[in-house]
Amino acid sequence: MKKINSTAIKNVFSRGTLLSLCLSAFFSIGCETEIEEENILEDDSIALEEVADEDIPPATDIDQNISGNGITEKGCRIDRNDYDRSITVSEGYWGTWASCTEFCPANSFAYSMRLKVEGPNGDNTGLNGVILKCYNKSNGRYQGYVNSRYSRWGSWYRTVTTLPYTVSNPIVGGNIKLKNPGGDDMGATNLMLTSKNGNSLFHPVPLPYGNFQGFRSCPAKTAVCGIRTRIERPQGPGRDDTALNGVQLACCDF
Repeated sequence: MKKINSTAIKNVFSRGTLLSLCLSAFFSIGCETEIEEENILEDDSIALEEVADEDIPPATDIDQNISGNGITEKGCRIDRNDYDRSITVSEGYWGTWASCTEFCPANSFAYSMRLKVEGPNGDNTGLNGVILKCYNKSNGRYQGYVNSRYSRWGSWYRTVTTLPYTVSNPIVGGNIKLKNPGGDDMGATNLMLTSKNGNSLFHPVPLPYGNFQGFRSCPAKTAVCGIRTRIERPQGPGRDDTALNGVQLACCDF
């Protein structure tokens, strides 16, 4: 067994492998670290390929399926024969679900996450989008990302990953933070995902609103392989917007 070299861990603010070391959703300081790949392998588990964060086009630039309403929905791929079921992390209150689940390519699963969040800004919308990054479970190669629908407000946060960052530790469930209706409605305000070994992927966001709804997990011997989101379309000038409200995670045999 190879030992983790503690001197290989250092705080970074550059692009690279970002690992969330959150102990809990409520006490996280959002620590991001870079670990030398050769030092994170244990029991010959294969490390995942390092990839930089992609530039995600604005919603209005690649609005493929719904024209002119500020919602982007990528074309769905259904090319898996190992799909088991989907779990609803939250229904939310407003908006419409994407027409279908967007799946990772065959033989790949979700191991890291990016969130699109609008901070305090008058009419707060909170969570606007979720990206899951997919890696081949056999060789650790990056296979692209899935995001279902996302809306126009906010910025994409940096990627947070499972820890250890290896093929044996995919994402298996999640817990969403949702604000109840009333006052400035905003739907979902944060999302925490959990990997197979129980560690959390979490970003502290600058919105104190809402409550986590409870952890939802894929069945045993399955892991997250896709996502479907529920988005409320922009309501127009002077109206109250909420953006992302609901998240479903697809589970495939692992």
